[in-house]
Amino acid sequence: MANCVRRPVNTNTVNCSPSPPDPTAGPPPPSIVGGPPPTASPFPSPSAKPPTGDAPSSNPPTPSTNSTSPPPASPNGGLPPWKLALIVGIGIGGLTVLVGVCIFVIFYRRKRRRLELGSYPPQGPNGMELGFSQNKFTYKEIKITTDDFSNLNLLGQGGFGYVHKGVLSNGKVVAIKQLKAGSRQGEREFQAEIEIISRIHHRHLVSLVGYCISGAHRILVYEFVPNSTLEFHLHGEYDFKGIRDQPTMTWPIRMKISLGAAKGLAYLHEECTGIIHSDIKAANILLESNFEAKVADFGLAKFASDADTHVSTRVVGTFG
Repeated sequence: MANCVRRPVNTNTVNCSPSPPDPTAGPPPPSIVGGPPPTASPFPSPSAKPPTGDAPSSNPPTPSTNSTSPPPASPNGGLPPWKLALIVGIGIGGLTVLVGVCIFVIFYRRKRRRLELGSYPPQGPNGMELGFSQNKFTYKEIKITTDDFSNLNLLGQGGFGYVHKGVLSNGKVVAIKQLKAGSRQGEREFQAEIEIISRIHHRHLVSLVGYCISGAHRILVYEFVPNSTLEFHLHGEYDFKGIRDQPTMTWPIRMKISLGAAKGLAYLHEECTGIIHSDIKAANILLESNFEAKVADFGLAKFASDADTHVSTRVVGTFG
C-alpha cells in the first residue's frame, strides 16, 4: 500500500462555485472572459521572426526605380563620343575659316589703300624705284589734258588700252596711253615701260614725258608723233563712210623708215644693257612728219644678261 502524506486542512473554505449573473451588469470584459492575456516575454524566441519593416536588415534597401529624384548627369552631357567629336571639329573648322577671312580682308584693304593713295613710285623687276627723272601728273591733270578722254582726241586702241592726244599746260602736244585697269600683266608692262624708257634716249625711240598713278589708273605720257604709224601707211584704214584711205609711200621713204627702226632696235639690243623689245611690229613704229621712224611700246620688253642664251621658245608679243 502506498504511503499517504497527510497535509493540513484549511478550515477557511472558499466557495468556488460561480455566482449567478447580475442582470443589471453589462458584459464582462474580455480579459475576464478569456482569462488574462499571456505576458510577453522580454526575450524573443529564437524561432520568432521580426515583423516586416520594424527590425533593421543587414542588406541596405534597394532604391525604387520610380523615384522622383533626377538621375546623375553623365560627364559629357549624355552625348555619344562621335557626336561630341563632331561638334568639336565643326567648332574648330568654323573658327579657322573665320580667322582666314579676317586675314584676307585685312590684306585686301591694305592693298586697296596703297592703290588708292598712288603716292609711291612704281618699282621695276629689279626692285629699283622708277620715274624720278620723269614728270608725275595727277589724274585730274590728265583729264584736263585730254578733254576728259574725248573720242575726238582718240588716236588708237589695242589690247593695252587707249591712246589719246592731249595738250599740256605749257602747250606741248603729247600722246597719253591709258592701260587697262585691274590687269596684273598690265601692271608689269607699265613698270617695265617706265624703267626702260626713263633710262634710254635715242632719236629713233619714243621719249617718255611723264606718268600718272592714281588708284587703279596707270597712264603713260609720251611725246606726240604726228604722222601715225607704219601700219597705217602700209595698209591704210577705213573712214566713217567705209572708204579705205591708203597713202602712197615711195621706195626711198620705205628704206628710210626701215633704217630708222633698225637703228632704234640696234641701240636697244647692243648699246643698252641687253634690252629686248619683244613686240616689234608695224603698229609700234611711229613716223614723224619727215618719215623718221621711232620705235614705241616697250611694255613687253625685258632685260637679258650676257650669260643668257639668245634663243628662246617662249611666245611673246601681241597680234598685228
